[in-house]
Amino acid sequence: SRGVRGKGQAARPELLVAPRAILDEGEVRRAEAGEVVGPAGEPLQLRIGAADSAVTVDSALVELEATYRPQAWQVERSYAKGSFSARRVAMHPKVSDAQFFRQARTRATRVRLDARDIAVSGMASGSTLMGQTVARHFEIGRLELDAAVDKRYAPASKRGRTVMPPQGFAAMPWGFHLDTLVLKDGEVRYTEIQASGEPSRIRFTRLAARMTRVANWDPTGPIQVAARGHMYDAGAIEANFTIPVHPEKFSMEVHGT
Repeated sequence: SRGVRGKGQAARPELLVAPRAILDEGEVRRAEAGEVVGPAGEPLQLRIGAADSAVTVDSALVELEATYRPQAWQVERSYAKGSFSARRVAMHPKVSDAQFFRQARTRATRVRLDARDIAVSGMASGSTLMGQTVARHFEIGRLELDAAVDKRYAPASKRGRTVMPPQGFAAMPWGFHLDTLVLKDGEVRYTEIQASGEPSRIRFTRLAARMTRVANWDPTGPIQVAARGHMYDAGAIEANFTIPVHPEKFSMEVHGT
């Protein structure tokens, strides 16, 4: 293998000789690899169809040695069409909020994520073999994001510089290149639990956004984001973001009302 390096990016492996396997049709009735089972413990249903080289998973729940439990429903990857779809993908903590923050022992952010009607098109064939995900269009029909911070716990001691999300995205070992990402409808809730008094809350609803040039290798320019929504279903907000993707420095321009 050899390294693939975009401007200002870390080298990523490129597979020069791709392994090839041919399977006309198959079905896995139950799979236990890292304890992968259905959402209620039922068998994982996996079908491989010969018609369009599609892999379909009816439902899956992944049990890992981690704080969160990812789940997915009606997932299909068609290699002939270069597409991916999922009716729903969710990631929730395994424990209650009280247990989550108590186990963290320092200030931490609890996240609940629920995305529905996911559709990806224009996926480059064989890109995953080279450690990359390349696609033209990524659409999410509905997204719910709930984050909470318990400020009664002291923050962890800082070691080194703070890494912002665009810097972390730039430094990912997996290459990612997406022409357009569209969110049709979303809701974001954020809560801060204080040492005294009621928790502070903020909620954004009816969110819609369009992102272009989402790439962390060989980027053609900064990520452009156009978003609109409402605060507490009342005040309308609209903003445009320009976000350069660089592993060493962070900057962002925001314009809006």
